[in-house]
Amino acid sequence: MRVLVLGATGGLGSALARALKGHELLLSGRRAGALRELAEELGAKALPADLEDPLEAQALLEEAGPLDLLLHAVGMAGRAPVRELGRDLVNQSAH
Repeated sequence: MRVLVLGATGGLGSALARALKGHELLLSGRRAGALRELAEELGAKALPADLEDPLEAQALLEEAGPLDLLLHAVGMAGRAPVRELGRDLVNQSAH
């Protein structure tokens, strides 16, 4: 199975990548050094990218090619229960 993990250098992303070791893994994240280390550990391909930049996101998808699974582990964490967060913060984390 060919899998792309976005946000692979974060806690959830790296856990997902490790759980999928043995598959054809493509790992993406903004921290290139940490990404390369994880890719080497798992026998995966590192594809550093900042998904906030539309051109980088497009280039990443083109380089990744056809996929069987895409895991999106990119995001923002709030330090409060969701019910206590303001609408602005919730909307910001959805982009």
